Amino acid sequence: MVSAVPDMRTVEIDDNIDFLVVATDGVFDAMSNEKVVQAINEGMTELLPLNTICVEVIESCKMPIDPVTGMGSDNMTMILTIFLP
Repeated sequence: MVSAVPDMRTVEIDDNIDFLVVATDGVFDAMSNEKVVQAINEGMTELLPLNTICVEVIESCKMPIDPVTGMGSDNMTMILTIFLP
């Protein structure tokens, strides 16, 4: 199913906002918003590069390829932006 209606909201960025995640539905179909935030916070605590954090989140969302159908994970893209104080 393809939807032309994005899931979005407007938020005032202040000192309580640490980062912004923009990701395709494949990420959020596999992980809840809370799990994505938790994974990002863990990566930031470990001082991982942002691209590594994104790769780890996406890797944790991937499903194994079905040997019968050859089908596997959804296409996934993730952008992580950090807001510095």
